[in-house]
This record gives sequence, structure tokens and C-alpha cells, in this order.
Amino acid sequence: MTNSQRDFLYYHNDNPHIYTEYLKFARQLHAAGVKRKSISMITERIRWGTATSGNGDFKINNTLRAGYSRLLMWNNKEFQYPDCFTLKKSSIDGLYGVKLDDIRTWDSTYWNLFFVRSV
Repeated sequence: MTNSQRDFLYYHNDNPHIYTEYLKFARQLHAAGVKRKSISMITERIRWGTATSGNGDFKINNTLRAGYSRLLMWNNKEFQYPDCFTLKKSSIDGLYGVKLDDIRTWDSTYWNLFFVRSV
């Protein structure tokens, strides 16, 4: 396990509500018909929302975003298609069995076979 993978797992375990926020905004983008989503856009939306609501600042290291994009794809059927999120190689790759090179070449048949979990 890489340091990035461990850092993500610790953060996610300590802050499960953050995943809920990512999921909420990713689903809003999906419902609006946005095919290619940006984890950066969602992160900034969460930061803006918490800053303007008076509930404090949203603290997340940008290096953790890769984990959330992959976790969203792993856990939710509606995000299981190539290019749902713009992905770059990351040391987080492989944590959920999701490898970037595979994602780029898979068609919907492979996605349906590989991703069998859902929320």
C-alpha cells in the first residue's frame, strides 16, 4: 500500500460525510446531463458551500481527490463508464482494483463485469 492510498483511507474513514458530499454533487452533475465530470469542480463546490454556509472551511488535501473520483466510480453504477471523470495516473491507483490504463480501454461490457458493487 502506498502512502497516498493509506492517507486516503485514513481521511475517508475519519470523514465519511465528505464522500456523501462528493456523491451528492456528482449525482447533480449526472442529472444535469454532464457526461464528463471533474472531481476538481466538485471539490471546489464543496469548499464554496461550506465557506458560505458558516459551517467552517472544508479541509481536504488536493492529493486525496483521486481517491474520491475512483471511489465514486467503484461504488456507483451511474459513474461506471470510461471518461466519467478525467483521470490521470495517481499513486492511489489500484486501491479499489481500479487501474487507470484499464479504465481508458474498457467498454461497457467490462465495466458491468468488473464493477459489481453499488451503494
